[in-house]
Amino acid sequence: MLQAIERNSLTLLRLVNQLLRLEHTPYSKVTVPLPLLATIRLIIAEFEPIARDRELTLCMEESRFGFSPALLVNQEDFESLLMNLLSNALKYTRSGGRITVKVSPNEQGGLLLSVVDTGIGIPKEEQSRIFEQFEIIADEKVSLQTGLGLPLVRHIMHEYGGEVLLESCEGNGSTFTLSFPPSLVETLHVEQMASSATLAQLFLSDFSHLRVDEQQEGSDLPTLLVVEDHADLRWYIHSILAKSYRVLLAEDASKGLAFLKDEHVDLIICDVMMPRMDGHAFLKEVKARFKEAPIPLIFLTARDSVEEKIDSLREGAMRYLTKPFRPEVLLAIIESVLNHDKELLGSRIEHVRSGLAAVLEEMEHPQRKSDSFAVRQYARQKALSKREIEVLLLIAQGLSDKEIGAQLSLSPKTVANHNRAIYAKCEVSGRYDLLSKLYSGW
Repeated sequence: MLQAIERNSLTLLRLVNQLLRLEHTPYSKVTVPLPLLATIRLIIAEFEPIARDRELTLCMEESRFGFSPALLVNQEDFESLLMNLLSNALKYTRSGGRITVKVSPNEQGGLLLSVVDTGIGIPKEEQSRIFEQFEIIADEKVSLQTGLGLPLVRHIMHEYGGEVLLESCEGNGSTFTLSFPPSLVETLHVEQMASSATLAQLFLSDFSHLRVDEQQEGSDLPTLLVVEDHADLRWYIHSILAKSYRVLLAEDASKGLAFLKDEHVDLIICDVMMPRMDGHAFLKEVKARFKEAPIPLIFLTARDSVEEKIDSLREGAMRYLTKPFRPEVLLAIIESVLNHDKELLGSRIEHVRSGLAAVLEEMEHPQRKSDSFAVRQYARQKALSKREIEVLLLIAQGLSDKEIGAQLSLSPKTVANHNRAIYAKCEVSGRYDLLSKLYSGW
């Protein structure tokens, strides 16, 4: 828990720093050049363990400069530029992918620094929004949510007289290029060592994980699937549920679908905004795959919108719970949904059992079939409705109101209402009077 608090505090600190930098007045002139290649290598070295952990290749490609390049850029600004781009590339590139940092001079004497990934890419019609603050970009294949990182990258580059360029193809990765003007490019006559990266801890905290103790596969507890892209929140939800349920954790929708292929899952808890496939697309896919045995799904999300809630419930979500949430509320909702499913299943089993018993009874006592025919004739004479005839036949078999309700999937109150209508049409005072009339041949 303390690790989670520290990590989220660092994330909050980074957001505060970004907000302050966005509001900062134009930079003061930098007089000490930043050794470019050494600084890039240092930053890549900070991110390499994360890339390995995510099964990604992270490398650097540098053109032949003929000199040792440097930039008249503040070190923290340069770190913000490159670390924001690397952080996004790591988040949106699937395992087995590649991220390449390329640096080269341009024809005007300036410098180009590119971060190239093989990730999910950005739809062409949405690329103009990617540099706006807190935008939501989602379609059937791509789900992205912008924060302050890319807006800050554009802001810093504009302050230095440069620009940031984007080339992207949905499904085939993205290339973000920082173009620095010639006025910022210097030559180092002696190769210099780079200073340690001051912002690395703020960015790397997003990728650290809390360890989750594995649960035994043979557990008799109900199995819940949690689909949540935020690692700390996955850990927190697991800590709440693990005492009462067997919990499977998926960091995105595709891994959630993989679990559903191999595991029996009783209930799903799912975030809405996730990369690649969002919660709505995930719910649609789950419903398509499990038409015969639907799996109840609860949305757990930070999006507190009435329209979003209505749409989600119409799509088939059982509940919609917003973050932050109280653990006892989540537990109560899960218990309610599972108990409802259990009662519904029990009712269906009882209905099948009663139907089977009636068939066996008819086979054992075929003469009673004629009794059933006589009751139907009586019911038609009294102008009973189709449902009232079904109830009357079961009354004639001696079933109680509760048994009738179970067999016809009706509530006790509905059965009682049908009984009163039957008594009125048959002109009897109650069940005993009705049975006497049926057995006496009317």
